[in-house]
Amino acid sequence: MVLDLPHLSAGYFLCTLYQDALVQGMVNFETILTHRDSGILRILVVALKAHGFHPLEDGFEGIPGYPGVMPPKGVGIQVPVHEASDAKLLAEALLEEMSR
Repeated sequence: MVLDLPHLSAGYFLCTLYQDALVQGMVNFETILTHRDSGILRILVVALKAHGFHPLEDGFEGIPGYPGVMPPKGVGIQVPVHEASDAKLLAEALLEEMSR
């Protein structure tokens, strides 16, 4: 029996497998940028996603259990290790552009 599902492309299937691997913790992550302003971090995460990267979205509220308290260096954006070098270049360029 062959299922004909034209709306499910190979790209969709691979993306779903990749998301499952992320959820199951099978992908190693690297911090590419830290900043003290959680609003800026959220903007950078959205921009990274728009460019096809897969950053983690949690952890922008500071130290767990202490809302509003930030670590001295700020909070970081984490992406899968194989995307880290390209994502870091983009995030730093966007942050520089935002700081002007």
